[in-house]
Amino acid sequence: MKVKDIMSKNVITCKLDSTIYEVAKLMEKNNIGIIVIEDLKGVITDRDLIKPLINHDDKIEGYISNPVITVNEEESALNALKLMGKHKIKRLVVMNKDIVGVLSLSDIINHVDDNLIIKTIKEIWSINDNKHEKSSEIDEFYL
Repeated sequence: MKVKDIMSKNVITCKLDSTIYEVAKLMEKNNIGIIVIEDLKGVITDRDLIKPLINHDDKIEGYISNPVITVNEEESALNALKLMGKHKIKRLVVMNKDIVGVLSLSDIINHVDDNLIIKTIKEIWSINDNKHEKSSEIDEFYL
């Protein structure tokens, strides 16, 4: 199975000078958790937005994740999953010559039946012994 067969093709982008409020509204409207910054300057995720809990007029530039980790649409879903584990991320921007989609961990989970998924999830979310801070645990890893 190839990345292009399971990726989300409706990529939402924004400008680097967008406000956190504008990006949050785009995510809500489109029911997504990642927005690609125009010209592949970065990505901003739902997690990036909740970290600072700051004034909604701030620009996103200080909160974006970069460099952008990309995968070619012809790559196998399992190789994409390994890339997610290596970089400890849940989403990849899918490229051909340009941006053609976004591949999320949930896209892979819904389409690939392999033990590599559990291994990768454990790589992305570190194991927590819950001794020093509160956390929400699911089995032996936390979200």
